[in-house]
Amino acid sequence: MSLLLNKAGVSRNAFYSLARKDSILPGSVMAVAACLGVKPSDFMEEEDKRVAKARLLMRRVNKITAKHPGIDRDNVRHMLLLLEEKPIERLRRAIIRAKKPYLGREKDRIVMKVLKDALKVKSLSASAR
Repeated sequence: MSLLLNKAGVSRNAFYSLARKDSILPGSVMAVAACLGVKPSDFMEEEDKRVAKARLLMRRVNKITAKHPGIDRDNVRHMLLLLEEKPIERLRRAIIRAKKPYLGREKDRIVMKVLKDALKVKSLSASAR
């Protein structure tokens, strides 16, 4: 423990105080854990992975929107989320969207054919493996 405290830059007074103890956790934390019959780490706050992922996503959004002030933040966030999906899943979602009735324009039907062909090629190459 001496090396750890020294490396962490803990003051001499704190070092000697902590070095004499069995644990660096406050006694109150140890007492509450004992009353609950759990390890202290069971109720200490740890960052949720989903929260950490959301924070990272928003930092990326902020970085991109800072470089491009006119860009829509929601579109950037949505694009970054889509990039985390597998390409085949993005393609399937695009096909589902293209099948919606309000997208029945000629240019949408052409895109739909291209998307279907791409999905067939991807499926054939996956089954050939």
